Amino acid sequence: MDAKNLASNKTLLPRKEVTVEITFENATPNRKQLRQMVAEKAKSKPELTIIRHVYTRYGGKEAKIVAYVYENEEAMNSLEYKKMIAKNSDKKPEAKVE
Repeated sequence: MDAKNLASNKTLLPRKEVTVEITFENATPNRKQLRQMVAEKAKSKPELTIIRHVYTRYGGKEAKIVAYVYENEEAMNSLEYKKMIAKNSDKKPEAKVE
């Protein structure tokens, strides 16, 4: 998996918007792998990285990733949707017990 064109925009919020274009061999990488790669390129922690969008073309081996890299966990929890945090989390959701 190779990464190209790291673009970063700093907003007024305590986060950076990072755009990365990647090429891959087989299937599209999962969010955990993408978080590791984006955090590595942005020089931050994977726990503070949220993958917002993964744009691919049918049959293509390239993807455009849009991610947010937060300065701290408190800012991430106050600004990001709980659903998006859970989607990017490494933890498995707990099953309901009836």
